Amino acid sequence: MNFRQLEIFRTVIEAGSMTGAARKLNISQPGVTKAILALEESCGYPLFIRQAGSITPTPEAWQLNRSVERVFVDIDEVRRVSLDIRDKIAGHLSISAFPSLAARFLPRLLSDYLRQRPDVKISLQASASRQIVATTIAQQTDIGLSVLQSDDASIETEHLHRVERVCVLPPGHRLASAEAISLSDLRDEPFISLHAFDPERIAIEHAFSNLGIGRNDRIETRHSESACAFVANGLGVTIVDPFTPAAFGDAVVTRRLDPPVYLNLWLLWPRHRVRSKVAAEFAETLRASLQARFPGTASDTRSQSGLTAPQWPSELPSGGDIWPRRS
Repeated sequence: MNFRQLEIFRTVIEAGSMTGAARKLNISQPGVTKAILALEESCGYPLFIRQAGSITPTPEAWQLNRSVERVFVDIDEVRRVSLDIRDKIAGHLSISAFPSLAARFLPRLLSDYLRQRPDVKISLQASASRQIVATTIAQQTDIGLSVLQSDDASIETEHLHRVERVCVLPPGHRLASAEAISLSDLRDEPFISLHAFDPERIAIEHAFSNLGIGRNDRIETRHSESACAFVANGLGVTIVDPFTPAAFGDAVVTRRLDPPVYLNLWLLWPRHRVRSKVAAEFAETLRASLQARFPGTASDTRSQSGLTAPQWPSELPSGGDIWPRRS
């Protein structure tokens, strides 16, 4: 018994004759007869009663046909899934992203993406960038979205986009009416910092120290969302990624920094995990969305002075950031 025999058997049942089946399958009538005889021999019982040039399916043939129909329904489903995979509208995608990107920006983007691809399943995990690196090294995610690079041999690192960090102020602050804020404007301002080993904090500390500017760290918190919440309650100012403050609406004021303090975003691909078409397409969708949302920031990982962003873990983690240096 083989698939071709079952296909011919099913067509004979549908057509009602060997000749009709041969016509539908575009093969010879003797070829149909030979396949049916081989199938009957394999089954061990007759499938058709032959008399006066006509055939009648036996009860056993009808019973077998019910199972054959289920096989072909399953095959049609496999064919549909295969076409969906080819057209990148089906599959599973696991994403590990740093929290401020995973909180609002990615769900909004993924919602639009999934409406056009109802058969794609998504797993989105918010993790610190160091954990994203570890997860990608372990080949446990399709895409890592991080503010840290990695020189680990099991990761393929790709620059995604460069954005500018923003200064977040409470409404009514003396600097709220400024078009842009310099780091020197924040000298001795009550400052809300991320925790000591966060690559975001390390990059911001470099920005201040390279310009010789003191900072009055009043509150330390682990998450940029908490930092913005403290700002909204009037307890100080902070500098964070451009994604987080959007959640606070009019409760905070955001201003660009001059000169800018950049944040580079990185795509981490697990080198030993096959990159699916869905993953590759979503990466390009994300890149296009970031470029549209933050158009003025070139994907260049070097500063005006030509400083190359250090990598982690082989060097001090800086999140791939570029900071202004003292002239």
